[in-house]
Amino acid sequence: MFRFVFGFMRSVLLLAFLIVGVLVAHTHHYLRHLHAVKPIASAVLAVVLWPIVLLGANLHPALAGTQRRRAR
Repeated sequence: MFRFVFGFMRSVLLLAFLIVGVLVAHTHHYLRHLHAVKPIASAVLAVVLWPIVLLGANLHPALAGTQRRRAR
């Protein structure tokens, strides 16, 4: 009986952790534009690492071509 209750509580806590992760990732715009591998990877990381996202970490990938090099 104890193993069942312990396993059930662990499952409930994991589910709650992931639900909060999805909510945090959504409010920080990680679940938008999931059309390529990098945005999907950053969305998965944001869901799993949501406490770090709440502390201000930026898990958005640097988009290729958005940073221009200065001409010398």
